[in-house]
Amino acid sequence: MNKPDGSPEAAIATRRYDRTRRSQLWFLTLSGLLISVYGNVVPARAQSLPPPSRPASTPAPVSSPKSEVDQVTATHVTGTIKGRVVLDDGRPATNASVMLQASTNTRSPRTARVDSEGRFVFDEVPAAVYILFANAPGYIDPTLAAGTPNEWPRHLIGAQVKITMIKGGAITGTITDSRGEPVVGVGVHATPASGSPSPLVTLISGGGISESDDRGIYRIYGLLPGQYTISAGGRGPFGQFSTDGFDLDVPTYYPSSTRDTAVPVSVRSGDATTGIDIKYRGLEGHSISGVVLGKVDANPTVAPVTVLLSNAGTTSILSMTIAGLTDERRSFSFNGIADGDYDVLASLMSGQNDSVSVGTKRVTVRNGDVTGIELRLAPLSSIAGTIMLNPIKPEDKCDKRRSQLVETIIEALGDDQKKSGSQALTWFAGFGGSVNDKGEFSIRNLEADRYRLELRLPTESWYVRAINLNRASPQPTPQPASSAQSTSATPNPKNPWQGVLTIKAGEPVSGVLIDVGQDAASLRGRVAAAGEGQVIPAGLRVHLIPVARELADNVLRYHETSVNTDTSFKFTNIAPGHYFIVSRVETPIQSDAAQRPSALDPTVRARLRREAETSKIEVELKPCQSLLDYRLKLSATQ
Repeated sequence: MNKPDGSPEAAIATRRYDRTRRSQLWFLTLSGLLISVYGNVVPARAQSLPPPSRPASTPAPVSSPKSEVDQVTATHVTGTIKGRVVLDDGRPATNASVMLQASTNTRSPRTARVDSEGRFVFDEVPAAVYILFANAPGYIDPTLAAGTPNEWPRHLIGAQVKITMIKGGAITGTITDSRGEPVVGVGVHATPASGSPSPLVTLISGGGISESDDRGIYRIYGLLPGQYTISAGGRGPFGQFSTDGFDLDVPTYYPSSTRDTAVPVSVRSGDATTGIDIKYRGLEGHSISGVVLGKVDANPTVAPVTVLLSNAGTTSILSMTIAGLTDERRSFSFNGIADGDYDVLASLMSGQNDSVSVGTKRVTVRNGDVTGIELRLAPLSSIAGTIMLNPIKPEDKCDKRRSQLVETIIEALGDDQKKSGSQALTWFAGFGGSVNDKGEFSIRNLEADRYRLELRLPTESWYVRAINLNRASPQPTPQPASSAQSTSATPNPKNPWQGVLTIKAGEPVSGVLIDVGQDAASLRGRVAAAGEGQVIPAGLRVHLIPVARELADNVLRYHETSVNTDTSFKFTNIAPGHYFIVSRVETPIQSDAAQRPSALDPTVRARLRREAETSKIEVELKPCQSLLDYRLKLSATQ
């Protein structure tokens, strides 16, 4: 690298290099934070989790164990994950690379370059749940770019994956002062106008940030299609790692305004939005400062205390800082703050169990600095237990894929769909429960709330038989599968599972036992009109209700699914038995969350049974049966 010559161009180049390094350091720091929080993978809700009756997104069963999945021992299975990376016009992305990262354990990521056809292969992959990251200069994988990590596509060994990348958009313009002169070397940021955080896939591709050159011109590239607010100046999210002459300024938003009156800028895939000029105001802002309180172990494996600043009620990070590594009082400060309402969040990851302690506070800035803020760390809640397979003779198993417990995803979903919760804490909402090869799981970093446990099973041949709670157990960790087997084989009559678990703030719930059967059935069919001219109504859902009266209150035996636009529907992962099958028109929830199962409401469950017993339409599902082309006729009144 040539030694800087002192010219303005060299100074700008040096600042750009420093700013790039800051963005990389920011990305690495935030990645480390989220890896610990989410369970080992860097992020970004595109698809909400499926309700229990919907199948998990898994690869098709492999016909030959030696072709894609190799059985080495009963507990050690390896296989292949392969696929192809293409551009949105169908051409192979020949300059792409792919990273494979397990989302439910601590294995190191693996990388591969694609060949001339865009193909990639990962061999000898241990059984687990994986996420694929594709990277190609100037392009973005849109499936990894929206929402939180909970909705990123997951893959199992044996999967064949097609990744289609889209061309990133760009925003360009000029930064000038009140005299019309160019403002040189000021940082420019693009933030989603929705207030959501910038997807990390955008940061990976180098998008979201730029710096004006000696002409005052900036260009931000690698952006997903959507609307953005553009701001110049201020500390920005990377200000922790270095300073410049604009750190103390309040950001100026396009065209020359505060955040409240900013004009959103639209970005389209592959296009550059030009003329987004900003007249820089150069107003000095206020500061927010305080200390983080709470016990922090003097342990080198404990991560530093990270403090995030965001606009109140959003997850969009304005800035991040590390609370004094060598300062026993763990002080922090943010500068260049405009008048407004903000959320400040401090977090600490424990090196022993990767649990998170957080402290939050809503802060209002009005015409001056805000000092003396105290953020007191307190642990978040967790749920731990064991998933085990119910014993079955080898010849009675219908899973030919040799699925493993470590390939299971368990999720805790907030049961109150109207509750928004603390927006800042959504950073720590979890990346799904971590399941090891013994079936032991833990779901960390939960707020006090009511939760539903949702399982994504690796095969349609498994189903959830029972969920038992042993909350009175003093054991801090779940029992091993061998000793817990008899406990969870049948529902606990003293504490029956009602579909919802309530946890208190900071409560570590342990001893949850989940029993999984290995001879599930499935049903696929279509809804048919009762008479000529009858239209299949929108919002139609199909329900399975157990015929046996002793199962009337077993919520795990009730299943429901939506009817697709082509009138098809399907049920998988169903316990063998006799069921009533009925269809009902239901108003969909106005939320991105998964549909709350109707049977969790005792009143609705009783009404479903009455309708089912009146219609008397029954279906028998035998062990391992896959019933296809079932025809369900609508009643004349629907």
